[in-house]
Amino acid sequence: MRGLRGAERGLRCERARITPIESPRNFEYLSTKSEGRGPRASPSTGAPPLFAGAPTRTQKRAPNRRKTDLDRTAARGARLAPAVDLTFDSQTGLLPAVAQDRLTGQVRMVAYMNREALERTLRTGNATFFSRSRNALWTKGETSGHVLRVHAVYADCDADTLVLLVDPEGPSCHTGRPSCFFRRLGPDGAVESEAVEAEPFLQLLERILRDRTTSTAERSYTRSLLDGGAEKIGKKMREEADEYARALASESDQRVLDEAADVVYHLLVGLRLRGLDVRALLAVLADRTKQSGHAEKASRHR
Repeated sequence: MRGLRGAERGLRCERARITPIESPRNFEYLSTKSEGRGPRASPSTGAPPLFAGAPTRTQKRAPNRRKTDLDRTAARGARLAPAVDLTFDSQTGLLPAVAQDRLTGQVRMVAYMNREALERTLRTGNATFFSRSRNALWTKGETSGHVLRVHAVYADCDADTLVLLVDPEGPSCHTGRPSCFFRRLGPDGAVESEAVEAEPFLQLLERILRDRTTSTAERSYTRSLLDGGAEKIGKKMREEADEYARALASESDQRVLDEAADVVYHLLVGLRLRGLDVRALLAVLADRTKQSGHAEKASRHR
């Protein structure tokens, strides 16, 4: 019995990934990378289990859809790890779910889910939660339009907390701010509201560059580049790219990092000139992971 309990504890500490298919509105199957018991059909609805590793014979792939990495992950998960059980609170039947921007990494909000909310989220691809104050399900954005499109769901090592990797449409906080996390704790523990939300460094850097646009060319190098327009920024990009290439070929690792940082900085300034943001760039990169580099390059010339 002692060995069995140990095995069960080990099972719970495996990190589970719940992976929908490519279309967030058409969740055909899910997969996990944890070892466990086989999937069970829902006794109440007869629906496919929440953690089925692969489609059954009656579940067909959407027509005319290219096989994606998510499909391959699901198939691999089905062979390695059929199922894992989530741990909902024994009193409330809920577990917390953290919504995180799948591209920038910014945490947008935290809410709670019961089993029905999770099932609806997986079925529709729209984040659905359980309101403890209203004692009812609610889909994020159902009145405001600020929905969270769910691309993947992860469970933590104890299987009692979820992370939703999402594409947010509009602000996620009820205050109208992009993220609910804008109150910062000081060294003494006091909580104060900040002008900006907690954000990953790349977003912070983008915001700094955006703020520099209100400065003067005499005080800000960024402003002087923007004033010079595409010609000046393009010239600097070519210079920095050449310096990076030379450092890559024959200089120290630190020099490579320094020159790479210069390239990234000037790239971001160029995006700022065109009014484009980092998330749009990351979306292009994410989309390219769906096919090989050779195929992607060939598709640009068709």
